[in-house]
Amino acid sequence: HGDTAQLGGLALSSFEAALAGGELGPGVVPGDADASSIVQVMEAGGHPQQLSAEDLATLRAWIDDGAPETADDGPVAVGAMWDETIAAFFDPTCTSCHGDTAQLGGLALSSFEAALAGGSLGPGVVPGDADASSIVQVMEAGGHSQQLSAEDLAALRAWIDAGAP
Repeated sequence: HGDTAQLGGLALSSFEAALAGGELGPGVVPGDADASSIVQVMEAGGHPQQLSAEDLATLRAWIDDGAPETADDGPVAVGAMWDETIAAFFDPTCTSCHGDTAQLGGLALSSFEAALAGGSLGPGVVPGDADASSIVQVMEAGGHSQQLSAEDLAALRAWIDAGAP
């Protein structure tokens, strides 16, 4: 699906080409992942080059958030990356108890891999599924000694639902 759009008339060589789509309709419909032919094909399965579940969740979230062409056009959470944004939510507030040694509940938040692994309550972060992520569950239950702000929790939730890039 390069410049020439050989297969199905779909070219993915530019933002505009992805929006335009091909024989199956618009490739990307900003604000509506379900109407986007790329998502439809990936979710149907069987494509020779299938996106991973995490990449598909990220694509869906990006489209549903309006498919911004640049980082300046969209919400911070979807474009957030662990090292650039998310880790700052936890350091030093959470890492004082959930650092490298994972003293409390077996949960360490010193790295992306450690947050994925989680602790005694299950995976800390489940890419694409904030509801299944123990960090979100604990924060939303309230009463934790170090609560994330509502804004940081919303950004964390959006980042996880976008596939936790």
